[in-house]
Amino acid sequence: WLATTDSGLIRYDKSAKQIKRFRHDPKDPYSLQEERINIIAFDKEGNLMVGHDDGLSTLRKGTEKFDNYPFKDGKPNTLSDRYVYDVFDDGRQIWIATYGGGMNILDKKTKNITYLTTKDGLCNDAIYTIIPENDSILWLGTNKGLSKLHIKSRKFHNYEMDDGIPSDEFNMLSKFRDIEGEIFMGTISGLISFKPENI
Repeated sequence: WLATTDSGLIRYDKSAKQIKRFRHDPKDPYSLQEERINIIAFDKEGNLMVGHDDGLSTLRKGTEKFDNYPFKDGKPNTLSDRYVYDVFDDGRQIWIATYGGGMNILDKKTKNITYLTTKDGLCNDAIYTIIPENDSILWLGTNKGLSKLHIKSRKFHNYEMDDGIPSDEFNMLSKFRDIEGEIFMGTISGLISFKPENI
């Protein structure tokens, strides 16, 4: 799978040596919602999640149809911002990092969407990266600091430059967790690494 900046999604079938391109078709509600893609990831069921500049699209496994979750400016059960920079599936919910609308949480069963923002303790509503520590904690790189989110309680603990981060601004897609649990994240002033139990 290849994500492009303005030409949609590309699937290369290695066995058949064939390329399939998925683009937006305004006449087809099941086509890809937007062609400028920021992140691709798989959910727990093997469906492809595509975060782009107009929300989130999920390609159903074994089909060529997308379920689209667009930004609709204040309407219930829609995304709170059009720019989706990262996604993570914990099994019950899909966590959607937006650029300006905070964290959007899609309940996979009910399809309801709830929101976590600075009003709830998030350090900034522009989230670039999500990296899970385990099944109960997510680390969020934002435009103004690092947030530790407890999934069950939905409580935050925030870290800023006074805590040793070289910059409050993190980078999109610049994240990694190694097999020993150490987390690496990129900022605009260099790389940070930490073991969560020692932070």
